[in-house]
Amino acid sequence: MSLVEEEFFWGGILNADSKSLEWNPSVKENDKEPGMPVPRHSLILKQAILAPEAKEGELNVVEVEAHGYSDNKLKVLCAVMAAGKDHQRYLDLVFHDSPVTLRLVQGSGPVHFVGSHGVAYKYNMDEDEEEAMDEEDEELGEEEEEETRPNPAKKMKTDSPKAKKPQPKKV
Repeated sequence: MSLVEEEFFWGGILNADSKSLEWNPSVKENDKEPGMPVPRHSLILKQAILAPEAKEGELNVVEVEAHGYSDNKLKVLCAVMAAGKDHQRYLDLVFHDSPVTLRLVQGSGPVHFVGSHGVAYKYNMDEDEEEAMDEEDEELGEEEEEETRPNPAKKMKTDSPKAKKPQPKKV
């Protein structure tokens, strides 16, 4: 079995005009390309950033709604920021294969989110295909090793007769 992963930049904004933001990775069986496996999606939220134009002293509260273990729906606060005091929060939140909704439950923002959208595909390969892939990887590794190996012909000579160190005298 082989796993192929891709990662893409993701971002969003919550403000007075747009207080809710949904990420929904649902892929229907008939939406996928023929011959391709159904992908696994992940949303990784790294930071929430309160924009400089936020109202001074206003508290901005962000809630996240997602599915937890056994498909339990959860609503929790993930960031509380105030202009003039807090400008960003490190989040480090990961959500897999289910919708996620971010809401600005208090304040007018704008609150920017930075993260990544990951997509992983699992391929079922027979043993011959896997061996061929492994051999290709080994060949690529050998080529890279040859490119980084130093060339002795290019080595500079440092022991010239003019640059000899004086030897201490024997007594």
